[in-house]
Amino acid sequence: MQQMILVVAFLASIAASDSGWGTMTAAQIDQFKQSLGETDVNKFDAALARARAAAAAEEIPESRPGVDEPIIVPKTKSNLAEDTISQINTKTGVAPHLYHGDMILTNKQIDVVMPASGAASRKKRQAQWPAELWAGRTVYYTFATGAAALSARAKQVALLGIDQWRKATCISFVQSATAKNRIRFFKGDGCYSNVGMTGGVQDLSLGDGCETIGHAAHELGHALGFWHTQSRWDRDTFLNVILARIPAQWRDQFSKETSATNHNYGVTYDYGSIMHYDGRELSSTNQYYALTKLAPTYQDNIGSYILSFNEIVMMNAHYGCPTKCTSGATCLNGGIRNPRACNQCLCPSGWAGTQCAARPAGCGAALTATAAAQTTTIAAGSASMGQTNAFAMCNYLIRAPAGKKVQIVLTTLTNNECVDGCYHGGIEIKAMSDHRYTGIR
Repeated sequence: MQQMILVVAFLASIAASDSGWGTMTAAQIDQFKQSLGETDVNKFDAALARARAAAAAEEIPESRPGVDEPIIVPKTKSNLAEDTISQINTKTGVAPHLYHGDMILTNKQIDVVMPASGAASRKKRQAQWPAELWAGRTVYYTFATGAAALSARAKQVALLGIDQWRKATCISFVQSATAKNRIRFFKGDGCYSNVGMTGGVQDLSLGDGCETIGHAAHELGHALGFWHTQSRWDRDTFLNVILARIPAQWRDQFSKETSATNHNYGVTYDYGSIMHYDGRELSSTNQYYALTKLAPTYQDNIGSYILSFNEIVMMNAHYGCPTKCTSGATCLNGGIRNPRACNQCLCPSGWAGTQCAARPAGCGAALTATAAAQTTTIAAGSASMGQTNAFAMCNYLIRAPAGKKVQIVLTTLTNNECVDGCYHGGIEIKAMSDHRYTGIR
């Protein structure tokens, strides 16, 4: 018997003299530099400048229409769509001073990831990355006070982002203003974080525009040790990046890691990863430059604000969570044992129950496909909903008789709020055998 899962999701001054800082004031620049902690600002900026120059000087191959680029139906961007992290950080002026636009690197990380020409190559080859795990699988955090305090909404989404990673892993999060190693959430200019635990107090900025669950969970993903998905060392197998559509000064943001600096624990590339930038960020023409290479139908997945199951699996592997459950539930349909309750499973979207064998309760239905076509109407989202504290899901489980396949035809789509990643209202069809993988949106 073939079965298919259909998931419907809905949410509803004084200018600085240094032109490299945009319109940031001297006070804002000083706050930013302080947020880098022990990182040598001059060393970091010099390394970033080298990377920019090298990327800008790289010969750009011409794209081949029909070969490099799938046919993509033009779409109108929703007025509900928030600015992306890259857009926010570019507007504020911090993007050129951060690795790949939103990451602080320590001095050691700079030497490994962006060594000076001819230097540290041996160190890079020997690197076992990432090494900065939070000791005891416990992350301590605190909130800045005074002028640097988060807005009420930013604090709320920080806690919601923490809750997402906590529920999906064996990582504990403890609020503490005295722990030696801790994250300090503060209102800086833009959204950015360190990569992994760096030692001491490390800042995570959720400034104006960063007050979404997706932005908070993304930056926390960095703080736990993740790079961007599009910088995976094996990216080119899955993604075609058309550098000609990216301004020269931003091309370094799309450099790849190496197998020495990026370990993916055997988890496949997922276009629906919350750590993946969308396909048009920083584009000089608003055209797609990050294109799905193997499956054009997955193009709209890129840019999701929803935590994907594959990165949940990867984060659990990163922190050794499976070792907490040497026995327990037998998980089906791609589920994994819940490290917080080994007799239960963490399930991919569209599945629920102790063994991931049931349709999630609530909105949706269990349907049976027949030889004669059936028609159903699904409402995704509500014009009056606005932003909520969680993504609401309707789950449809469609089964076909043994030896038969399910066919779905989308006949009409009206009043759609179209954003990259389809997180403001969309349909996700999971028709592949690997149910961990984000379905077609």
